[in-house]
Amino acid sequence: MPRPRVRVGLAALAGLLACSLQALGGQPSSDPVEERIDILKDLNAADDARARARNELVGDPKLTKLGSLEKLIALGGAAKDANVRLHVAIALGSVRRAADRKKLAAAIPMLQGWMNAKDNDTALHYWAALAIANSRQPGALKIVATCLTDADNPVVCDAVARSIGRWQQHKATLPLLVGMLAHKQAQVRVAGIQSLQLTGVNEPAAVEPLAKIAGEDSEEIAWRAAERALNELAKGMPIRRMLIRVGAPQAERKEVVRIWLFEWRRAKRLAAKAGKG
Repeated sequence: MPRPRVRVGLAALAGLLACSLQALGGQPSSDPVEERIDILKDLNAADDARARARNELVGDPKLTKLGSLEKLIALGGAAKDANVRLHVAIALGSVRRAADRKKLAAAIPMLQGWMNAKDNDTALHYWAALAIANSRQPGALKIVATCLTDADNPVVCDAVARSIGRWQQHKATLPLLVGMLAHKQAQVRVAGIQSLQLTGVNEPAAVEPLAKIAGEDSEEIAWRAAERALNELAKGMPIRRMLIRVGAPQAERKEVVRIWLFEWRRAKRLAAKAGKG
């Protein structure tokens, strides 16, 4: 019985041949950075393919060494399509390695323009602001400072504040985050409280303002957040956790905070003396 014949298209045959040659080392592979850049530029590409390309461009050290971040920035600067700009902003906002963050300095003017654009592209505004904050570059704090008190955009406010809370440059960041605690909107105060918790600063500069919120703020969402933040910052200290009972009147709440703060200060003094000894 004759064997059935299998037809193979010319394009498929060429692809199989190319793969075979690459596997044998007979043909160099194309530029992996440009391949992914082309996917981002292709508006007809599947969303998951574009997301994967975007993540690889900033997450794969081999690609960043080949200039993927520089090419992403160039793509954003030349892009006329808002969707392409959004993918670039998301990618730049996802950079995590310190060495790569330095490369974002060149992108900050472009990102600032996107952040401040007078349009309704809220997703682009969000990611541009977050990318600037995540860059941790000189001048970034000044650019995104207005986001920290923008009660009309609570999602941006919260994301930028959390990013700044992770900077570990406390001399520069603490005044901004503490300043959020005086905002009239509870959402902004809570964002500031949670970001101060992220700093891990268990010192008077952070603890004293948080204690004031815990004892005096009129909004439970804010003083509960401060209670949690203080307990987290003081974790490991030889003091009791602050515990404000449900439905406690303000006078009782203030007394609980006063006693906790007294114990916290005493523990700090004893620790300081032990350290000197």
